[in-house]
Amino acid sequence: MEIESADEIKTLEDDGINWRTRILYPTLLGGIVGGGIGRTVYGRELMSTYATNVAIVTGCYCGAREFVRVSRHSGLDNLVDSAIAGFGTGAILG
Repeated sequence: MEIESADEIKTLEDDGINWRTRILYPTLLGGIVGGGIGRTVYGRELMSTYATNVAIVTGCYCGAREFVRVSRHSGLDNLVDSAIAGFGTGAILG
């Protein structure tokens, strides 16, 4: 088994993927959706709480999914990567 050197480690930019499109934008969208849900269900007093919570969960999940994808050297949108990231995120945040 050959160990990869620091020059051979793949990053998101090597795959032609920008971290903003895979982590930052879904996190911002999660915050907006969480704020909308908090406002319609509970009013203005809990809007920021829901926005923060959904953004945290979304950011953790997206980051974990990309970490698993790079660790497993798999392609984009692999269901196994998503399942592992969802399980890990739920275990840590639960």
